[in-house]
Amino acid sequence: MPAPTSDPHLDAVAVATVAVTALAGGEIAQYAGPYLVIMAAAIVGAVSSLMRRPEVVTRWVALAWVAWLTTLSLLLTGAVSALLEHAIRQAGWEVPSRYLLVPVSLAIAGVGHDWPALLVWAGRTLKRLVARKVSSQ
Repeated sequence: MPAPTSDPHLDAVAVATVAVTALAGGEIAQYAGPYLVIMAAAIVGAVSSLMRRPEVVTRWVALAWVAWLTTLSLLLTGAVSALLEHAIRQAGWEVPSRYLLVPVSLAIAGVGHDWPALLVWAGRTLKRLVARKVSSQ
């Protein structure tokens, strides 16, 4: 057996891509693998946020909650990971977005019912940063 020519990626996306390749072929796997990882992380985050909800909910409400947060995470994770990769690169580090998919997906779905409070905090922080920048000019 010849020695590998490069280091194999042993992240969750690579493993999911190999698994999908075995089931559906390589053409589909390169696209489905990352989304499989995003979905798995989103479900874990959504269930985590469901367990933190202050009120008791029915099974149907719990299922809708997990489905909603998983869908939100599926839609946003790719873009947020790419933006985060760019910001990290500006800071002088190299972290490919494929390594950011799991933590970003977990965070998006895991915030759960705290999204309104998080958005208010982000808005206030941004307002302070803009005011500080304007006053320093």
